[in-house]
Amino acid sequence: MITMEESTQSEKALVLGGGSTLAQYFKEIYPNNVVLVPKNICNITNPQEIKSLLAHSSAQYVINTAAITDMVQCETNPKECMHINAEAVSTLSALCLKYDKKLIHISSNYAVNPTNVYGESKRMSEKGVDPQFLIIRTSFFSEKTYAVKMLLSKKPVQAYKNLYFNPVSVVELVRSIWKYRTHKGLMNIFAQECVSYFEFASMICKALRLDPEEYCIPTLYEKGAEVLQRSQNACIDTDIPIALNDDIATFIQNTFHGLK
Repeated sequence: MITMEESTQSEKALVLGGGSTLAQYFKEIYPNNVVLVPKNICNITNPQEIKSLLAHSSAQYVINTAAITDMVQCETNPKECMHINAEAVSTLSALCLKYDKKLIHISSNYAVNPTNVYGESKRMSEKGVDPQFLIIRTSFFSEKTYAVKMLLSKKPVQAYKNLYFNPVSVVELVRSIWKYRTHKGLMNIFAQECVSYFEFASMICKALRLDPEEYCIPTLYEKGAEVLQRSQNACIDTDIPIALNDDIATFIQNTFHGLK
């Protein structure tokens, strides 16, 4: 059974990008507070559709999860990536001001010192959001994350030993966003610990009671060897203390037993 201790029944949010993993978790955790808005109902690149949506909704919040998140796709289609991830967000921000809606925009750790098109698009998206709104800069994992998905299926996973990040679970992220929804400006939501992708995979193994030596295969990222250039240290200081080990343990438990 899902509890809603942070929830206020009368407050509503439109979640753009309604088909995204983050949006789906919002609906699961706060079913009485959010309305998912998929692309076929409102395309973030279409100002007229946004105007119609906002004009006819009594929701106080607009949570923007709509984006191209495939970083390789952004490299091969940079104009499309910038249009959806950055330019459309600026228009959305202006329209939220006009229709008196509080925008909560989801950004990324890659927006800091970007090394690729995706990161640059997220950096530009932050610049397009009015200061009175809320930007959530984050990195999250779910059951769809490559390492998690493979290990849940008890399949070995290759993971970089020299790329670092500090993700939070999608459940922790959703609850934190809703808890701090009235805040303004920029909020960083990350784990306290900075770990390599290999260390993260090993932590997932341990939570699943799998042997990391059997299921986690270390590999090294070589700069210039791939089309996509990655930041080797994508860790960001968090504004909320979140212990990664505890977060992973709770997420794995919820995956098998349901959200509590």
